[in-house]
Amino acid sequence: MTFYDRRLADLASCRAGRVQRRSSARVPGRTPWPPIVSFSIIGAICTVAFALLYNLFRAFADPIGANLLALGLTMVINFAANRWFTFHARSGSLPRQAIRYALVYVVGLVASTLVLDLGLALVVRPGRVVETFLALASGAVATVIRFLLLRAWVFRPALESRVALATLSTSDSETGSDR
Repeated sequence: MTFYDRRLADLASCRAGRVQRRSSARVPGRTPWPPIVSFSIIGAICTVAFALLYNLFRAFADPIGANLLALGLTMVINFAANRWFTFHARSGSLPRQAIRYALVYVVGLVASTLVLDLGLALVVRPGRVVETFLALASGAVATVIRFLLLRAWVFRPALESRVALATLSTSDSETGSDR
């Protein structure tokens, strides 16, 4: 396929400079690493922030209150950071994404609780190290579930942008052989 065979819309977009080739060039507004890395970094930062906030709030609140305050604040930070840096969801309904995010967070909590409960049922009187390992493993399961649901349901790109991207990718690959 030659340059002249491209559809008129693709040609107009190309001339306007709106079409970006899929190359090693960094796309503005995107992180240079895969989403799972960004998701993990944000999760680690929020975990540290949670620990600091929990201890700060313990100065005037009971453990449950401190936990709810710290968890609530870090969940808001986690939502905003993942929305912006991991999934690049700069459009779409913010309230709908926030509600879906909260539901995904609850699903993750339920999953991690079930996995931890199962692990504790399988291991008779686990020591502190084994119990900690089980808690970390259940958290990892919840993290994978949350990442997949966030990507597939909460922050998925609109259908129109996915179709447009697929169209541009196809036309780029077809014209790449004629250069």
